[in-house]
Amino acid sequence: MAVYSPITAARFWSKVDVKWSAKDCWNWRGATRKGYGNIKIEGQSHSSNRVALELFTGEPLGELMALHTCDNKLCCNPRHLYAGDASDNMTDIHDRQGRCNDTLRPEDVVVIKQRLKMGHKHREIAEDFGVHKCHITKIKAGKAWARINSG
Repeated sequence: MAVYSPITAARFWSKVDVKWSAKDCWNWRGATRKGYGNIKIEGQSHSSNRVALELFTGEPLGELMALHTCDNKLCCNPRHLYAGDASDNMTDIHDRQGRCNDTLRPEDVVVIKQRLKMGHKHREIAEDFGVHKCHITKIKAGKAWARINSG
């Protein structure tokens, strides 16, 4: 489905935290399923990233998936999405293993690590830096940005 009514499109975008910057993730604020945004349209469930990409391009994805360049399952920024198949998805996952969102800078990671030491919640930190909380978990576990010290 790629032809969405203006009402459906408006309902969809009302559930997205659209940022001014195209660089930022636009997080889904509605229902989720397996960590991904989920919206019901005409009684059927659709992933929010797929709908975002179809709304942006005006083309149905068919058998293709909407893949993220940002590793953020809740991101609906169409500039962070691209169409690909299961093989593209597996290659992308392998290439990104352990890496965090490219929007983080080393100085951000220093602050994140300091806030983790102070006991701040992963969700709060993630929201402040515009990344998914899984990125904060990877940083804390040393699976990402391990070379950066907290000072």
